[in-house]
Amino acid sequence: MFHKLLLNFSWWVNRSKDADDRNIFQGGFLGLDNVGIFDCSSPLPTGGHIDQADGTAWMASYALDLMRIALELAYANKVFVDIAVKFFEHFLYIAEAVSCEDNCDTGLWDSEDEFFYDKLRLPDGTSMSMRIRSIVGLIPMFAVHVLKLGVAHGLPGLRDRLHWFLEHRSDLARLVSLLRGIG
Repeated sequence: MFHKLLLNFSWWVNRSKDADDRNIFQGGFLGLDNVGIFDCSSPLPTGGHIDQADGTAWMASYALDLMRIALELAYANKVFVDIAVKFFEHFLYIAEAVSCEDNCDTGLWDSEDEFFYDKLRLPDGTSMSMRIRSIVGLIPMFAVHVLKLGVAHGLPGLRDRLHWFLEHRSDLARLVSLLRGIG
């Protein structure tokens, strides 16, 4: 069954739902906003696309869910440690793309409003936040997981792999709340 989940996750990631390869996802049926004025399954009349806070958050949550499943499977087969770490990395790439503020082009977080918004990307390269407060802006807060200390100590290689990644990608380590807890 896990292999079907891997295929499904890969399908979503590799499909053109991340049109600009920035770990920000678009597409109507990924998120909740087909209840709004835009049919996100159809091209926008102005061209361009909408970077979806909810669709992107669901992909981050999906990565964490697959990490959790791989960690459980790793108790029976240690090869799943590598797979779990890969999904942890994927989650961090998505989280970084969503949460960066005004200093990057991908961020969906508005530091002034302290809320996540979808972003309209126009064909000329400009973009603007769609400042509509709805459930769409709350969904990114669902993509959370607590890695218990016992898990890191109970699976050979997990702690070292996590430390290596966070040490070599210190820019992403800020997204982990309690790094010293896995050490």
